Amino acid sequence: MLKAKVLKRWCDNVARGSVITADVYLRRLGHFCNEVKTTPNMLLEMKEDEFYDLFLDTVSIMEKKGHSGSYIHSTLKAIKSWLLNNRIQVRNRKNVPAFSRVLEVLNFSKFLITWIGLKLLMVEG
Repeated sequence: MLKAKVLKRWCDNVARGSVITADVYLRRLGHFCNEVKTTPNMLLEMKEDEFYDLFLDTVSIMEKKGHSGSYIHSTLKAIKSWLLNNRIQVRNRKNVPAFSRVLEVLNFSKFLITWIGLKLLMVEG
C-alpha cells in the first residue's frame, strides 16, 4: 500500500504542471511496465546499467512495432520522471570522442587557420 502512495504522490506532483501530462505519464508508465513484465516499484530496484539496457531494448521493440519517435520519447520521458521523482537518475550515455581525436581536430584547425591566413596575405600582398 505504501508503494501506491508513492505512485500517487508522483502523479499528483506531475499534475501540478499539467493534469493531462500526469494522465499520459501514468498510462505510459503502466504500458511500459506491462510490456517488460515489471512494476513501477521493481524499476526502483534496478541498477543504472539495467535501466540503460532496458531503455535501449524498449526503443528497439517500439520502433519495430511502428511507434512514432515522439511516442517513444514520451514513454521514456515518463519513465525517467518516475525514476527522478524517486531520486534515481539515468544518464544518457553519449559517444564521446577519444582525446587523441580531439587533439587531431584541433591540430587540423590550427593548420587550416594558418593556411587561410597565408592565403589572405598572398591576396592582399
